[in-house]
Amino acid sequence: MNEKDLEDFDDEEEIDLLEMFLRGTFHQDMGDPDDALEELICSSDVPELEEHAACIREFLESELDEAQKEKYLTDNVYIYFPALNTTPLEWLKSVLATIESYKQSIK
Repeated sequence: MNEKDLEDFDDEEEIDLLEMFLRGTFHQDMGDPDDALEELICSSDVPELEEHAACIREFLESELDEAQKEKYLTDNVYIYFPALNTTPLEWLKSVLATIESYKQSIK
């Protein structure tokens, strides 16, 4: 995805944070994506989780079209989505739901 494709994503800092979150958590050495997410949740404090959730939410609500979002996700995570029987966007929504659920459980 090039810079022009991301022009519709309002905040460049947010896209950088999202990219760091995705690449740092769902990298080639992670093993199972669910285990990687669980490890992230267990090792993060609430403000960090809120920051991750905000980045994901802003990305999902951005004016990028579905194809641009899916391309961005497949370019930034090492997950073979067909093996998970999901699309990149549905997967990201489930990541957000998991983070939100965990945040609610500890409040």
